[in-house]
Amino acid sequence: MAEPGPSGTAIPATSEVPFFSSLHGERRRAERQIDRRDLQAAVRYGKKQLAKRDPETGAIRWKYTYADIIYITDETSTQEITSWVAPIGIPHAKLTLKQIGEHEAAKQRLKDDPSLCTSHSVIVVDQSGSMRETDVADFYNRSQAVFGMLATDFVAKPRLSGDATDTDVVSLVVMRGSAYVAVEREPMGLMLYNKFVSLHDTGAPQFHGNFLPALDIAEELLKSQTHGECALSLLFLSDGRPSDYSYANHVGITTSYPEVIETIVGRVRNLAEVFGEQLSVVTLGFAGPEQDFTVLESMAEAARDAGAQGKFHRPELSSRGLGTAIADSISSLTATRLRITTLAGGNIQRRELRQVEREAPGAHWGRAPTTAQTGDGWVVYWSGVECYEFSLYALKNSGSPWVSVDLFSEEANGIAIRSKSLGQGAERLVFGLQEVDLRSGQHVGPKMVAKESKHIGDENNKIQFHHSFAWTQLEAQRIAKQFNRRVRFMLHVIFGDDGKHRVWDISFLPCSVYTFLEGGVKRSVLVEKLLVGRYTKFNGNNGYVHGGKGDPAGASAAEPAAGFVLARANEMMGAIDEEEEDSDGDGEVPVIRGGDDDDDEDDDGTSVGALAGEKAEGGPTTFDPEPESYVQAFSHFSYRKSHRKMLVCDLQGVQSTSSTHEDRAGVFELTDPVIHYRSTSGRRQVYGRTDLGKRGIRKFFGTHQCNDVCRLLGLASWESKGHVGGDVPG
Repeated sequence: MAEPGPSGTAIPATSEVPFFSSLHGERRRAERQIDRRDLQAAVRYGKKQLAKRDPETGAIRWKYTYADIIYITDETSTQEITSWVAPIGIPHAKLTLKQIGEHEAAKQRLKDDPSLCTSHSVIVVDQSGSMRETDVADFYNRSQAVFGMLATDFVAKPRLSGDATDTDVVSLVVMRGSAYVAVEREPMGLMLYNKFVSLHDTGAPQFHGNFLPALDIAEELLKSQTHGECALSLLFLSDGRPSDYSYANHVGITTSYPEVIETIVGRVRNLAEVFGEQLSVVTLGFAGPEQDFTVLESMAEAARDAGAQGKFHRPELSSRGLGTAIADSISSLTATRLRITTLAGGNIQRRELRQVEREAPGAHWGRAPTTAQTGDGWVVYWSGVECYEFSLYALKNSGSPWVSVDLFSEEANGIAIRSKSLGQGAERLVFGLQEVDLRSGQHVGPKMVAKESKHIGDENNKIQFHHSFAWTQLEAQRIAKQFNRRVRFMLHVIFGDDGKHRVWDISFLPCSVYTFLEGGVKRSVLVEKLLVGRYTKFNGNNGYVHGGKGDPAGASAAEPAAGFVLARANEMMGAIDEEEEDSDGDGEVPVIRGGDDDDDEDDDGTSVGALAGEKAEGGPTTFDPEPESYVQAFSHFSYRKSHRKMLVCDLQGVQSTSSTHEDRAGVFELTDPVIHYRSTSGRRQVYGRTDLGKRGIRKFFGTHQCNDVCRLLGLASWESKGHVGGDVPG
């Protein structure tokens, strides 16, 4: 059993240290020999054995083993025919009765109280026939390499370093024509290590590799973990493309290959939508350079787009390459575990997840007039239904931000909420909601969504939950208005009224809180309009950028606006800052920041632009950025506009095109943003549990690349002067 270290970090049980330390040393010594090829030393000092004769000529051959490398030579021992690194031996751990007892006790504790579990890793390993290939540098075949490295690098190394304890559990799904659970919820330790070693020794790859049966089992295992403070990981290892299409046609199921791939990727996307940032997905393609791993890449990308962590690796066919990829999956799991702990505010009380069914993909609820009382997937509420809006005026004047308002529709006297969820974020479940006229039994007004905590027993925290959400969204919208004005002003200054530049606006949805009685108990949900269109996560609160880390859509490597536009932008920024500061009010009450002093030392009149004299020469005189450039630039703008106090990110929503008579090309309608607040007084989570402070700001600038909109606003020049970057100033 793991014991707490001096800083609260768990360390392996004392009885495990000698074995894992010895194993680590042997592995490192073996790896150091991989690149050494010295035939003369092998002939002189190595072990000599008679090898198999030449299959064509029958000539004698010799086998020399030296420094963990095997050489095959001709009869004279002067000509090397081939050589390879001897397979790395993976020893079994000899368990004492005490160690077995510790393991069983740890397993029983987790069974009695599943909330003690800190992480659950579900590993899917391809055991199709191609895993017999003998092309791995230092293992007999691919199958041995995978199970051997899982034993040494997934179990032994993290256990020895203290990155894993016996509250971290692992399940293994073996994937062939079908799939089965080979290991279920086994605590990290010697027993799990031995199970991987046994599979290394006895694995028998055969048949095809069908992804869907394995994903079915993996989903069931992940969903068996019902509390929200357990980090979840899906590690999917394969050496090829899925065989589900061939299998389906073989058993008489008519389908196409693209349909199968869409189903596989959709299955991963659904998992990511359910668990959000609680889940990390790592896909690993383990084969030669000619193999197509598009599906594995798409699986990781789908996980990222749906709000989870997603990475794809294609390591070289060696223990080093495979070990590096496995180590990254451990790092992702550790980061997820740390993030969950941070969001929980250090509260060790485990919160159980609500088990809610999801709406079927493509389901259309409330499309036609429906009698609410008949059911049809709705739960109707009419007792005590009230609606409130968040107001900073009210917060300032009365101490409470909630103001009672009428329901959206005049005919409404109740609400109906879908019994199945539309989706799930890091903290919230999302359900469909419509107001109803109980006199006619029909829906009235627009489709909306209701958001509430995904944890059981969170009723007492709902007011704070709604407060943080509404406050964050209102503040983000305040900055969005400034951003939209600034973009238009700069285009007017530089290009005049030529009417050629139709911009994309940023907008955050207004939200309300609906309260009602359910079984005599008051309940509340946070409500906003339903976004129609393709929902996209444009950036995250962990450095994620849609379109690839460090490569946001619309970022221009050639910096096409670095000439005329940038020079004019730089000239104007001082005057514009004064104009913006004078017009920021819009009758709004500024956000109450709780006493942190503003640090405006960098607001020197030149503000976000370079000095007027620092003009770039040449370059085109047009401005036509990709639409998503506006979203990424908005996050950058929020940091500068708040005087480096905060940064708005985790931007997600839909992109809607405007009609031709409007002065804008369209609008990004966004919801559920995160604000990272850079406190100078040590305050944490000013904007709720997702506020990571300086750490979150660093993550954004670690991947952000300035685009043409950043350059239009002078943000790129300001960044180049050292105000932002890998670290957060101040």
